[in-house]
Amino acid sequence: MTIATSVLGVLEVQFSDDNAAWTTFGAAQGLGSILRSRRFGLPPGQSITARYWRVVVIDPNAADDWPGAVVSLDTVAMWLEGPIPASPTPNVKLLAFNFDDDSQRYIMPVTAGNIDVWHDSEFMCPVIGPWADDQVYMIARCQMLDTMVAFHQQVPPWRIMRQGGHYDWDSRALAFDSLPIYDYTGLEAGGVDEVQELFWIDYAAGDTFNITLESQVTAPIAWNASMATLAASVQAALIALPGVGAGQVTCAADGTTGVLVTFEGTMGNALVGIMAPVTLHSTAGGVSVAEITEGKPGGEPIISAARGWPAAGCFYQQRLYMVGLEGLPETVLGSQIGAYFSFSIIQANAAGAIDENLDTDEVTAARAIFAGRDLQIFTNSAEFYFPLEPITPPAPIKLATKRGIAPGIAPVMCNRTTIFVGPQGDSLYEFEFMFYHNNYEATPISVCASHIVNGIIDMSYRKHLSTSEPDVFVMPRTTGAAAVCVALRDQEITGFVPWATNGAFLAAAAELGGDTYVVVSRVSPAGAAAMYLERLDAARLLDCSILVGATDPTLDGLVMSGIPLDDGFTVTLYIDGADAGDVIVTGGAVTLPYGPNTSVEAGLNFTVAGTSLPFVFQQDPRGGAAMRPFVGDVEFRLGPTANLSAGIAGGTMWRVPLKTRPNALLDQGPGESAFTGWTRLQFVPGFQNDAQVSWAQTRPGPLTIMEIVATAST
Repeated sequence: MTIATSVLGVLEVQFSDDNAAWTTFGAAQGLGSILRSRRFGLPPGQSITARYWRVVVIDPNAADDWPGAVVSLDTVAMWLEGPIPASPTPNVKLLAFNFDDDSQRYIMPVTAGNIDVWHDSEFMCPVIGPWADDQVYMIARCQMLDTMVAFHQQVPPWRIMRQGGHYDWDSRALAFDSLPIYDYTGLEAGGVDEVQELFWIDYAAGDTFNITLESQVTAPIAWNASMATLAASVQAALIALPGVGAGQVTCAADGTTGVLVTFEGTMGNALVGIMAPVTLHSTAGGVSVAEITEGKPGGEPIISAARGWPAAGCFYQQRLYMVGLEGLPETVLGSQIGAYFSFSIIQANAAGAIDENLDTDEVTAARAIFAGRDLQIFTNSAEFYFPLEPITPPAPIKLATKRGIAPGIAPVMCNRTTIFVGPQGDSLYEFEFMFYHNNYEATPISVCASHIVNGIIDMSYRKHLSTSEPDVFVMPRTTGAAAVCVALRDQEITGFVPWATNGAFLAAAAELGGDTYVVVSRVSPAGAAAMYLERLDAARLLDCSILVGATDPTLDGLVMSGIPLDDGFTVTLYIDGADAGDVIVTGGAVTLPYGPNTSVEAGLNFTVAGTSLPFVFQQDPRGGAAMRPFVGDVEFRLGPTANLSAGIAGGTMWRVPLKTRPNALLDQGPGESAFTGWTRLQFVPGFQNDAQVSWAQTRPGPLTIMEIVATAST
């Protein structure tokens, strides 16, 4: 029989209404000689009805002796997912899984009991997830190659492992090889006393010896042929040692050649150093010692279902670090080097496991650990780091700053600094090492955007992939809007803008390829709720849109199908580079006013708007304050732009004149031949304090504002 470790696409789940015609349910998955979990499901938004179900194995290759193989299923469970309620909206978390190249990057929306796997905007398969709805937002993750570990204080660390194909994933609780023991109750339950035995060979009356115990040396002890008498002498000598005392040692004869030494009392339930007996006077005798029972401290594993689990973890320098233990939130655990799931600290060396505590004068609960310039630890009230590398036990941990991080929002690396969200979700900090005082500094970078950066519940970071683009942070907020930060940190440029959508932003994540994904909750006009996974595309002019060519199969004459929105939504059409008006979704399709020559985009319209900073007027010290300011003219220097309006802030918006080439009207839409250059909006009416100018684009089209020049008078 030949069964490979893993053979892709051979395990299927099928359903039927009549037990005769069978249909495959979801994608076929792998099977092999390694125990693994599998979950089958349809893409989101699809449903079926079935009476019969079966699990089948397909023979992929005649060389594999599948007919003679035995497939064992330990557990089979059915999971029914119902419609998403309009309120309260279920929680969701986006996890980015980045493997080794651009063909193996995935985005994973996590909901109650489920993880969906998407690759290149295509649904792959569902994966088992252990988290309840109210736990999803607090999930933290770390990854090494094809293995991701997800953390939550009420759920065992969860291992999600890619098995070699887009459709093949294994998902299960992480198994630890060993864990430190901690005495939560103070009762030393389960502890084991150390027992050692002394032996004498060829000793005679008058021979003497002494014993060294943990650097302390006893007085000379006279040997006696009676083991009971000799046991009493050894016990008395050990009790006399500093740090031992009465009640800590019991000695008893073991036959006619040895004495058993049991360490009890305060020396019990612990590993005790091996005694070192030395002969002081003997013509031919010798004395030796053996460890009979190794002492072990009382207590229980430091993490467990009873005591809770870590809140976050990180792979760093060939170790797995875990922090935020529910029972000991200030404790930091590090695995042995190269043995990521072994945390035993007994007889640890430089490559051994790490068990350290954060020392502060206030309540400190670790919420995140991050591999930045150093290994950094973020808590509810302060920030720490490991100042010495390589990190070896005992590992010093240094207090850096006292800002605190928001729960459930992981820090990110932007250029050479770490960016994190403050504890209330109302500030964004830059955590940077300052050489002039040999420590880190946490500097707020959102001070001038407090009206935008507040109520943050999640944060994605997309690094720039060329010198012509910035780093971008997308931060969903409790209001349903999102705060977006555009940063060129080396040039000391950091800007914040608010985003809104038809619905609410719930989560955001970015992958290494430069794509940013968001989850948006929307409620249709009929009251039906749905969550949408959307990829941000700067080339799109509409929200939640689809863009197809003129020959795409979703176009049947003037009917365009495949609209992802529920019936009743009003969508905007952008055909051949021009605004083509609004239509209503019916049966997942819309009717176009005319056929496209090149392309058609259908999605939700949104308004782009902005307001200039206030004018600062010169004041004549001999007169009063300037009153009733007004703006006469507003000039714009534009890149490709269409459908732009402007006016005094709070007043009527007037159409900005945009000239186009006459011949472009014959073969191009206004978006494709969008205006570029200087234009002027003259005789702007109205008054407004500080003479601020507003602009807006209420219909779809390209928009690039490079410069605004306004003339204001009082």
